[in-house]
Amino acid sequence: MMELYAKMFQAVMPGNIEEMAKKEKGTVKKGITAIFLSWIVGLILAIIGIFLAVGNAGTEVQPAAAIFGGTVVGGIMILALLITQVLGLVISIVTGYIIHFAGSWVAKSFFKGTGNFPQQFYIAMLFGGAITIITSLLVFALGLVPFLGTIGGIVSMLFFLYSLYLTYITIKAVQKVETAGAVITMVAMLLLALAVAMAAVVIGGILAGALGITGAESAVAGL
Repeated sequence: MMELYAKMFQAVMPGNIEEMAKKEKGTVKKGITAIFLSWIVGLILAIIGIFLAVGNAGTEVQPAAAIFGGTVVGGIMILALLITQVLGLVISIVTGYIIHFAGSWVAKSFFKGTGNFPQQFYIAMLFGGAITIITSLLVFALGLVPFLGTIGGIVSMLFFLYSLYLTYITIKAVQKVETAGAVITMVAMLLLALAVAMAAVVIGGILAGALGITGAESAVAGL
């Protein structure tokens, strides 16, 4: 497990991605394991955040804490967190698989790519997992200081842009395509990712309506 964690952070460097594309035999299973390892770190940070939130509960939490007890309120929050985190993990795996499978197909079909999907998926999940961990740690640390909390969004955006660059490097190294082919393949993947995200929002809205969850419009408007 620690070896895979080490590889995840090594993959953050473009030069290492090129070496991995040549020497390592990536598999979908290893890629999913990398996602899971980064998910564990995010889950731990989220649970710590809940304990800190309950410990410093404001007036909006105090009535519930008075009725049910702080421990029960914290337990309910953790249960809700686990449900959302597990759903997020499943969505990450499924969308990552679909997007990189499509990217591999585009590279092979239109730009004579010679790589394979499992290798591309594996490397992308390595650096993606590492970036997720780094971003989560930084956002968590910044969130502990009130006046630095807003910087977290900027940090996340910068790392997202860097992940796009690493995706370009991965496509080029694994599929062995020219610059234009790698860029167009990445753009196609981004468009697919956007379509998947929009579909998820629509489906989520339908499910929320079916379950009678109120306030969905307010949540969407606040995004």
